[in-house]
Amino acid sequence: MTTAAPMKIDPTWPAGSFDWRLGNPPYRKMRSGRTNPNRGKAIARREMTLTMHGLIKASRRLLRPAGKIALVNPWHRLPEVRRQLAVQNLNPCRIRHVFGQSRTEARFFLVATGPGTSTCEPTEDFFNMVHPDGSPSNQMQEIYASYNYSGRADGFREKCNRR
Repeated sequence: MTTAAPMKIDPTWPAGSFDWRLGNPPYRKMRSGRTNPNRGKAIARREMTLTMHGLIKASRRLLRPAGKIALVNPWHRLPEVRRQLAVQNLNPCRIRHVFGQSRTEARFFLVATGPGTSTCEPTEDFFNMVHPDGSPSNQMQEIYASYNYSGRADGFREKCNRR
């Protein structure tokens, strides 16, 4: 069995060379909960080789002056992400609360930043993944429709496989 090598932020990349940094950084801190025995999965899910501070600091260095960062993380890490963004002079311009169902606690958040010189006020909105009956929300159905998802009701994947 092979394991994936950890994603490295190459120190030779020139500063200011990216417009966007999109990320699904490691969700969990070290020593929090059970660690997956598969090293590749453990690295993807935990701050084993990259911390939130290191990710945001390196991302800021690589951004052009008007560059942006977009991240997804578990809800409980929002205060930490806000602090780390502020340290790097980045403002969260949009925060989206992601819920499994309405009337439950948010599971994740999506955040998009503007450059530190921006005076943007963060807008916050909500995204429900599922209706109370367990079916995908309209927003979720739109996402599924935008790519070849196997659960699509219109049979798109089956149509593609018959070709």
